[in-house]
Amino acid sequence: MTPNPQDFAMAAWKQPLEIAFRMVEALTQGATRLHEVQLDASTEAHADAVATLKAIQEASDPARVLELQILWTRANAEKAAAYWRAIFATMMQTQGELARCALPRAPLQAASRAADAAKAADASAEASTEAVLAMMDSAYRQWLAASQQLYSGRKEAR
Repeated sequence: MTPNPQDFAMAAWKQPLEIAFRMVEALTQGATRLHEVQLDASTEAHADAVATLKAIQEASDPARVLELQILWTRANAEKAAAYWRAIFATMMQTQGELARCALPRAPLQAASRAADAAKAADASAEASTEAVLAMMDSAYRQWLAASQQLYSGRKEAR
């Protein structure tokens, strides 16, 4: 059976559409994961704020109120770092999925080269992710230490 030129034309026409639909699906899944991270973080932040407010309202000692504020601030800094790590990881995962969608469907050798390139890109992205997360952790730790020092100085001044 000889190949039909229309089959080649149809395949060439369908390929970009299939890639586009795979990319839309990857973007939709990424957006859904981002939404879940944001919803979880906001629900947890609200619950913590309500619990802290209740504890502050029940406190009768200014030192206890200050302690609650310090604890709440520390917990928020740690949760903020975890939140941004989750957002960044989700974005990197979505970016990787988009890159895999854009890779052309090719013969075995080209697919092997593309897989090797994707692995190298994933390794590079993972290294970049780790570097950014380490930088964010360091910044939040410095901010937390400065906040604790500020609050401890206020406590000693009283």
